[in-house]
Amino acid sequence: MSGKILEFSHVAAGYGDREILKNITLSIHEGEFTGLIGSNGTGKSTLIKCISGLLPLNRGNISICGKENATLKSRERAQLVAVVPQSYHVEYDFTVEDIVMMGRNPYLGFRKRESQEDYDIVSEALKATNTEVFRGRFYNELSGGERQRVILARAIAQKPRIILLDEPTSALDIYHQMEVMELITKLNQEEHMTVLAVLHDINMASRFCQRIVMLQ
Repeated sequence: MSGKILEFSHVAAGYGDREILKNITLSIHEGEFTGLIGSNGTGKSTLIKCISGLLPLNRGNISICGKENATLKSRERAQLVAVVPQSYHVEYDFTVEDIVMMGRNPYLGFRKRESQEDYDIVSEALKATNTEVFRGRFYNELSGGERQRVILARAIAQKPRIILLDEPTSALDIYHQMEVMELITKLNQEEHMTVLAVLHDINMASRFCQRIVMLQ
């Protein structure tokens, strides 16, 4: 098995005076597809927020690719970790290509425009998620399953080492749930992408994940 790519050591976090996560110690190895399950309120999404830097820890530490998470700048973290939320809404009429190109933002400076390499990476991400046919369409015109594949394409375009998924199929029907999960499995197996997925369906988790971690 490859080395540890994501480590939690005695992690505690919460909101205000309410501590949700208490003493979480866990290691994720490179190339693993790990499912995170548990009843509502156990802190699954909270843990994702801690990894992505949206929520500071009360105690403990998180290490990403051997680097202390708290010391990483947002741009550095985004080059290592991509997040696929339950849903993603935009107010303006961005095309699918625009949305996926947003995955390249961690590599673009204030004065640096998208290069041909960036466009090539976006094209690869669109092909990998079977969304190339939607390239010129407006994101808001797509169905729920199509949108979720586009957001996954955006995450792939970030070229991360880890993808975090926060209940990526919760708003989808069973057909699109299977489609998205099979696509994630393909990325894990063929691209050796490390995946940590919050899932609410234990049957789905047991079918696709190599390892399941339960939060109590």
